[in-house]
Amino acid sequence: MGRSLTAARRLDLCEFMRDHLRLNIHLVPAAGGPASAVPSSLDADRDATLETPRRASVARPNRSVPMLKVMMLLKRKPGLSMEEFIEHYERVHVPLAEQNAARLTHYARHYLHPAPDILAGGEPLEPEYDVITEIWYESTDAFKEQGEAMRGYPERIASIIADEEQLFDRAKSRTVFVEDRVSDLPHVSKDDRDRSVQRLLDKDAIVDLVHRYSYFVDHKRHDEIADLFTDDCVLDYGPGIGAAAHGRAAVRAMFGRGAQPTAARPGFVATSHHNANVIVTFDSDDRASVRTSMYAWHQTADGRTPRVWGYYHDVAVRTPEGWRLAERQLRIAGNQGWAIDWLPLIDRAEK
Repeated sequence: MGRSLTAARRLDLCEFMRDHLRLNIHLVPAAGGPASAVPSSLDADRDATLETPRRASVARPNRSVPMLKVMMLLKRKPGLSMEEFIEHYERVHVPLAEQNAARLTHYARHYLHPAPDILAGGEPLEPEYDVITEIWYESTDAFKEQGEAMRGYPERIASIIADEEQLFDRAKSRTVFVEDRVSDLPHVSKDDRDRSVQRLLDKDAIVDLVHRYSYFVDHKRHDEIADLFTDDCVLDYGPGIGAAAHGRAAVRAMFGRGAQPTAARPGFVATSHHNANVIVTFDSDDRASVRTSMYAWHQTADGRTPRVWGYYHDVAVRTPEGWRLAERQLRIAGNQGWAIDWLPLIDRAEK
């Protein structure tokens, strides 16, 4: 893991961070290499005197997830091409690190390639480092425990150092603790970003709800069908099927209660529902209108295979248990072998 051993030997730094991770970039010197004198904000009183330059965006501490982030700045050994360096790192060193880092919660390598200066232009220059390796620990305690555990296995330390000797210019390696400062850009606020992510999660949950209904019906998981609805739901399959079901108990009664088959509901030995083109329109953060194209194949006990196709018109609402269907109405565009009264796909009143 690059210079992780150096970081482990500098565990005294962890004591400074136990109560709060108020680090700027604090470099830990590599063995045989000089420490970089980068100011640290470990001293809360001194940190309070620092002024942030005024700018359009506001930089704020990223404290959403309590953790310790460590980055290792590493240079490849002279004589290795970048391609050889990456291949060896990923094929040999990464598995070696993963086997000996049980306390890590994140492990990533950011390989650096020359790029022109955005402001000054000119030819790209060789970067000082070839990779920034990023590792996360749940806490400074986890970081400390990792180091203590490694010291109990000197043979593992030896194997890591031996591989580092083949891969890195170890005199140039540096390990740093990181404190993130995140800018809330004027055109993308944190609230907008968080709300957009939540909207995507909500949409995914609603689409999943639609598909679960069809899956549960086809697999005759009748109790779970009812659980997809609210207590005061309304389920309307059209006048040919019967009166709309009001409430979760009524929905449950529509399936698998041993009711005698009728011409409208002949009883099916098998069904296959297919959904597509799911359109979710949010009316508010907690309510959405949903339109789903559906095709449903059925097989009766006497071998007939009635089919219908059209759209589900749904209303989904957020509940303490998650998203649930408050309303479902089946609108039929066509059918084959099931000539009963259906709700039309498009009402005249909607034209």
